[in-house]
Amino acid sequence: MRDKGAEMRETVSALASEFLPRGLRVFDHSRGEWPLLAMIEGWEVGSAAEADIVTLLGSAEFSDDLGRELAAWRTQGLPVLCIVCLAADPAAWPFLEPGWRKSYSVEDFDRIAAASGYEVALQIFPATGPGAACLLLPAEAEPSAWWRQPEVATLIQAKAKLGEQQLAKLRRWQASGSKGADWRLYSEQWRRRASIAAAMIPTGLTLLDVGCGAMYLESEAAPRRYIPVDMEAHDERTRVIDLNEKNLPIEWIDEADVVALMGVVEYLDAPEILLKSLASRSKPIIISYSIQEARTEGREAKRNHWRNGYSSDELERLFSALGYAITDSAIFTKRQKIWRLDPATDSGRPALPFGPGREGALPIVHDPAAERREAKTERRELARKSRLEQQADRKTRREARLRILQT
Repeated sequence: MRDKGAEMRETVSALASEFLPRGLRVFDHSRGEWPLLAMIEGWEVGSAAEADIVTLLGSAEFSDDLGRELAAWRTQGLPVLCIVCLAADPAAWPFLEPGWRKSYSVEDFDRIAAASGYEVALQIFPATGPGAACLLLPAEAEPSAWWRQPEVATLIQAKAKLGEQQLAKLRRWQASGSKGADWRLYSEQWRRRASIAAAMIPTGLTLLDVGCGAMYLESEAAPRRYIPVDMEAHDERTRVIDLNEKNLPIEWIDEADVVALMGVVEYLDAPEILLKSLASRSKPIIISYSIQEARTEGREAKRNHWRNGYSSDELERLFSALGYAITDSAIFTKRQKIWRLDPATDSGRPALPFGPGREGALPIVHDPAAERREAKTERRELARKSRLEQQADRKTRREARLRILQT
């Protein structure tokens, strides 16, 4: 198996190489083996006086005083490339080198850089891993500086814009209180979907979350035990499997009180195989699906790489054929439906208690577009009533003035 630390160093170095010009002279103060120098076809030099840039790759966390170190490079007018774990709890990334002297939030790092006389030109994350490539530029520099050349400056600005979007997403994820997974997977839409699904089941269960993604159900459903499953690991707990190549292990199914399939069935070549496995173990299911009748002439399926297309009626017939009863449901943004499925019992009661207040309740409807339309209609109606009241008030005042004049 490939070393995770080496993989992280390679991916972040590759990202940095996208905005650094070729042939830079590099004064390297990094920790560990980083492939950046080869990627930018750079030259390692032995002193700051010879350098175009200083690299602190993976070493910021081990510095006793990062601010003082940066200030020393700033007095020599040198830009600095840092690769820092800005979104990392070291315990969540066991492949990180131990012995950190300090960890940094984005805000902490920005303050230290500014106090040292640097502008943080960009902070950008790769697709995976906790490390961010941070380019620090002297607040004042000659027009001839390499980073002020039009082609390089344009590239840095483009990457900086992408980095700002990433940081905004990171902050939304932090504010949401989400647990586990990777902040890059954060989506308010899917968090809301998870909250609706979670309302259908009681808390305190063992939840097998197949296709866990950003693991919203862990925080929304408050399970006693949470078992995440996906095609790739999002943290050390994740059980990795490709359901188009292997069946979900029976022993995993048997651990759970309820199984979640949120946004999973669309991507399966033969979803009935998975559903039959769950039915054979009499497991309640929470399942979402982008129904065929709401899709846009195949374009949506192609864009999202969906592998099947069931109508709502077709899916519900499949559920019934497998011995499942629909005990709760929701309509989510018109395009998706969410069902709670319980195996049939002799008593006719579901295998698990209902979610709080859900027994006998109407389907949950979540349609933000409709809610916005209704709110807009309400605002228009209020504005219309206000105009009519103002017109009536003006008419009353005019009539009062006329009566005064007539007397």
